[in-house]
Amino acid sequence: MLYKTTLRANPMNRSQKKFYAAPTYTEDINLNKVAQDISNTCTLTPADISAVLDSFLEVLPGYLEDGHSVKMGDFGRFRLSFRSVGHENEEEVSANDIGAARILFVPSTRLKGKLNSIRYSKR
Repeated sequence: MLYKTTLRANPMNRSQKKFYAAPTYTEDINLNKVAQDISNTCTLTPADISAVLDSFLEVLPGYLEDGHSVKMGDFGRFRLSFRSVGHENEEEVSANDIGAARILFVPSTRLKGKLNSIRYSKR
């Protein structure tokens, strides 16, 4: 993984700036590339894999909207989170206060473990 150095405000003291390592990304990998690479490791065709991933994209929002946490085996877990406006009294809180929904992904222990072997190089 390539990294670069960037000058940013120190989170512990915003008036102080420090240099930090930051990831450098190369090109985006698209669904076709992922499907082709997965296909090379099993008996499914790239079209089969793309169809499964597209279908997952269709069903995932419904599961999340219904309040489910979606565990995908050794891949990890998806769940919905959102921001909310705060109030002094519980009775004042309503659905109108909810906004900025986002999907959180928590990788499995197995997937996180695979990150332990990453080597870093300065760009």
